[in-house]
Amino acid sequence: NELVYIKVRLINQTSGTVSLVIDENAATLLDGDRASYKPLNTITASSKAENDAKYNVAGFVPMWGSIELNQGEEVAGMLVFELPKGSSFSELRWNASDSAIIRYR
Repeated sequence: NELVYIKVRLINQTSGTVSLVIDENAATLLDGDRASYKPLNTITASSKAENDAKYNVAGFVPMWGSIELNQGEEVAGMLVFELPKGSSFSELRWNASDSAIIRYR
């Protein structure tokens, strides 16, 4: 398997406060065969690793936990998924709060 990260940016464009819980149920990544994958908790699963470019992603910002966004606020980070080596993803489904589907080509 290999780890894949998706950059996510959430913006509250409504007139109130939006409460989000970003966890293993917040999103689903689908591959070309329509198999689904849940995000990994990179905060609790992290451990000290070699300082090697193979293992480190410059600017990695994990997106996990509870967040409240007031109108006009945004949050950005990365979700990490474990997929079979060589697979490609085709769709990200956002399940937390209002749902959204993002398709990749």
